Amino acid sequence: MCSVYKSATFAIIFITLYLNLNSIKILNLKLDTFGEKLRYFRIERNLNQREFAKLLNRSFTSVCNWEQGNRIPKTETIKEISEILNVDYTYLKDQ
Repeated sequence: MCSVYKSATFAIIFITLYLNLNSIKILNLKLDTFGEKLRYFRIERNLNQREFAKLLNRSFTSVCNWEQGNRIPKTETIKEISEILNVDYTYLKDQ
């Protein structure tokens, strides 16, 4: 078997496992607070906290604080988040 075929097969298997693990993480989440909704949609789009923070031009710490419920972002930031995650703004901000 050629090495290209082995690599392609491994990549397909790895991606499938990664998606399945994310699905398991998503199933265990509650969606009552802004932070829980944010985490749900971030994971659903296969973004880690650092990647998401970079997309928003915010710090990793900010994303962590939002998801843990320690802080709530400003309205403008919630609008940016809703655009990046393609989620309705009113659903995301309502608690």
